[in-house]
Parts: sequence; structure tokens; C-alpha cells
Amino acid sequence: LIQTVEGDRFGYPFELSTGLKDNRIFTFSSETRDDCGEWIRTIGKLMAPVAVMDQVGMIDVKLAGYAHMKESLVDEWHQTFLVFSWRGIYYMNRDLKFDHLDLRKAS
Repeated sequence: LIQTVEGDRFGYPFELSTGLKDNRIFTFSSETRDDCGEWIRTIGKLMAPVAVMDQVGMIDVKLAGYAHMKESLVDEWHQTFLVFSWRGIYYMNRDLKFDHLDLRKAS
């Protein structure tokens, strides 16, 4: 999981956490907001499945990582890659393509 962190004590921080049982969290900082965004996009792109790597590199990533989801109430749970970006969520569907959900229009 990679995410931006609010605060300016040490510049523009972001966190990278592991999925291991002890869930280690590493905090990094950048001198500028643009550099922070570039780091998050680059690391998020490297974490993403190969099928969606290029798409992740073009999104303004606020949080990215793996999760389990259902595409409908009757579907089975499956692992997917999620990217949160401002008011939207991008997720990898079963066809290994990104779908976008605009949270302003979700009900």
C-alpha cells in the first residue's frame, strides 16, 4: 500500500507499507509536492500488475494497493488492484483492465 500523508513538518511525506503480518510502514518525504506525486506514481506503477502499469503511471495517485472485492452481490471475492485518486476509484476488473468509479455519482 502506498499513500500520501498530510503534514508539512518534513516536506511532503508519503507512506509505503508491507502486507506482511507485522505490516511495517516506511515514511518518506520529498521537498516539493510535484516530486512527491512523481514518487507515488512511480512506486504505484511498479506495484501494479503488468496489465495496468502504464495506466497507473498516468493517474494522480492518492492511495494504491491490493484489495479483495466483488463486482456484484452474487460474485465471488477476488483480488484486485485499487487506485484512489481525488474523487474517483480505479480498479482492475476480471479482464485485467481498469474501470473507473466516480465517487460523486455513486449511490
